[in-house]
Amino acid sequence: MKKKKVFIWGLINYNWSLDINAANMARALDKEKYKVYSMVTTTLPYESIPGVTYFKRRYPDKIWKFICLLRACLICKTALIYRMGEFRVYWWLFKLFRLKTISVLGLTSSIFNREYPRVTSLHALSEVMREECKELGIPIKEKVLINPIRTEPFHQIRKVRTGVLKDIIFIGHDFERKGIDDVIFVAQNTEQLHFHVVGGYMDHQINLKKKLKQGGLTDSFTLYGSLEQPKLLEVVDKCQLHILPSRKEGRPKVAIEAAAAGLPSILYEGYGAEEYIENGQNGFVVKTREQLLEKVRLLQYEEGLLKEMSEKTERLYKKFDLREIVKDYEQLIDSL
Repeated sequence: MKKKKVFIWGLINYNWSLDINAANMARALDKEKYKVYSMVTTTLPYESIPGVTYFKRRYPDKIWKFICLLRACLICKTALIYRMGEFRVYWWLFKLFRLKTISVLGLTSSIFNREYPRVTSLHALSEVMREECKELGIPIKEKVLINPIRTEPFHQIRKVRTGVLKDIIFIGHDFERKGIDDVIFVAQNTEQLHFHVVGGYMDHQINLKKKLKQGGLTDSFTLYGSLEQPKLLEVVDKCQLHILPSRKEGRPKVAIEAAAAGLPSILYEGYGAEEYIENGQNGFVVKTREQLLEKVRLLQYEEGLLKEMSEKTERLYKKFDLREIVKDYEQLIDSL
């Protein structure tokens, strides 16, 4: 059987959530059925993935980006788009060569409405997002697709989190959108808790340090910046709870990764978290910062609750088996 040639539009050696999704997809696509191509940047180290051919983006990146995308158009018939910002510039090239394109919408916005019709098959990450897309006039497909989540590294450090809640982890780059102010609110109204903050753009980290100093909370926080996965796993392993007080997400894979390591999560409602979190069982879905604080205190002081919820996180991460997720993509590729 002749293999279909698929281009995965991402930099799979770049530590950005969309590129991590691209790398996960590159690893997981069935190499018996597909010949897979993707991109790496030569400014960072990269490792070979069996069955994946790399187009190398050198310096100057703008020129080599175009060369890599042109090569993809000459070789492949289908593209999975993870870097939508780049697609908005080079969509015409893929249309010229008649490539079928697939993308999963991370966040909805009417600003992007003019770009999305150029995607052959556009999908939402949740039912809530799909309905919002329809209201905005974005041409969304009925089928909900989940970004590929590689939980194995987190499962390797899995343990049932027991004892007294002491360490909480927050992961994200866009501090303002991800709700860092609500994390600070929790810190201001609790005692004997330490908050581990991973990620953050440089200016966001500077602003956060100022806020913590002004609030006398410097000793309650450890800021790590962006971490490669081995270091991230070390930090996750120290913690017992993950919180993400964001009002606008697709389907945050950090909650599923945390569950694989045995950490329950507290998330805000409104974007579909209630579709996969069993509220009160393997995490909490709350409406307000006051409810967030209430649930943190509950886990801190109610004996045995942390252990009980940690045990049940297994049910959460097992819903997101990587191979099963990728099968939906493979069926879609074959149908185009």
